[in-house]
Amino acid sequence: MAYTFEIWGHRGCNNNDHFQNSLSAFKHAFENAQGFETDCVKSKDNKVFHIHDTWYGGTYLEYEIRKNLKEASAEFIGDRRIDELNSVDAGSLIIKDGSAIPKFDELLDLWEKHQDKTINLELKGEDVLKPVLDALSARNIPLDHEKIVYSSFAHQPLLELRKKVATAKIAMLYALYNQDKGQMYPWSKSKNKLDDYYHYTPLRKEFIDQEMIGSINPDFFCFEAESYLFHAKPYIDELYPDKSIVLWTYGAQVKVHDNEKVVSALKDAELTKNIHAIIVDYPDEMKEALS
Repeated sequence: MAYTFEIWGHRGCNNNDHFQNSLSAFKHAFENAQGFETDCVKSKDNKVFHIHDTWYGGTYLEYEIRKNLKEASAEFIGDRRIDELNSVDAGSLIIKDGSAIPKFDELLDLWEKHQDKTINLELKGEDVLKPVLDALSARNIPLDHEKIVYSSFAHQPLLELRKKVATAKIAMLYALYNQDKGQMYPWSKSKNKLDDYYHYTPLRKEFIDQEMIGSINPDFFCFEAESYLFHAKPYIDELYPDKSIVLWTYGAQVKVHDNEKVVSALKDAELTKNIHAIIVDYPDEMKEALS
C-alpha cells in the first residue's frame, strides 16, 4: 500500500546541495516536498530570522549558532545569542553556504508562490511568538492559515497562541523518549520561564500532561520518529487514539531513508494510520525509499 502521509523538509532541507535553514533549502523544499519545518528565532529588536541556535543533548542545552555560521560571522557573534543582536547585525550573519541568515519576510516572499505547501514554524527562540504573529499580520496573512503550523517544545507559548487565535494550527513538540526533562532557556532571568512548560519534555507516559494537552487542544503531536513508532505508540494510541501526528527526525538520523527499520514501519498502514507528515533532511530520497 502506498503511503498516505506528507513529506516535509527539515529546516527546509539539509543535504549535500542545500544547507539547513537557507533560502536555497526553502526553495528546494517548496519544489520537492509538501512543506517544511524551519526554526524561528528573534533579534533584540524583535525581527524574526531562521537558524538553528540551540541543541538539547538529553540532559543539557548547548547554544550552537556558531556551528551554522561562516568563520567571520562566528567570530563576530562570539558568545552572544542572536536575541542579543539588533536586526542589522543579525541580518549580516553569513551561514555555512555563504548566504545571509534568512529573514522571515524572505521566507514569506517565497511562500506567496507556494501557498499550497505547509510551513511549519517552530517557535525556537524565547518569546518569539509575538514577533512571528506581528510579521504575519503586517502582511495580512491570516494567523490561522490552513497551511501554517506553529510548533514548539515550549508548550506555554502554544497555550498562549490557542487563546489568541482559537483556530490556529498547533503542533506540540516532544523530546526523545529516553531523554531527561531539560530547561529550554537556562539564561532567562524571567521567573515565569522556569516553570515546567519551558522544558524539553520527553515522550514518556509519565510526562504526558493531559491537562495541558486538553487546554492547548493541538491539531498535531510532533514526535521523534523512532520514539513514537517503537516505544510510545501504545500509550499514545490509548490516550489519544484519533490525534494526528507529525514525525520528526534529527541529526543522528540524517539519512533516515537508509534506516530499514524506520522505512519498513512507515510502509505499515496500521502503524502510520494517524501520521499526517514526516519531517526529514532528504525529502527526495525519503519519497523514493517509500515508493
